[in-house]
Amino acid sequence: MKAEHIVIPLIIVFLNQLRALFFAYRATLSKVIPIVLKFKIGSFALQNLLFCVSKQ
Repeated sequence: MKAEHIVIPLIIVFLNQLRALFFAYRATLSKVIPIVLKFKIGSFALQNLLFCVSKQ
């Protein structure tokens, strides 16, 4: 057994794992980002509301 016969499949498996991780990460991001945006917009609106109420 040459070293290449062991190393090359390992590299291929490693790259496939990385690709799977990347796609899982991207799918998670596409779900998380809208939630974070909604939360930020909501908290911003709440701050404005509190500011308007406290000014009166």
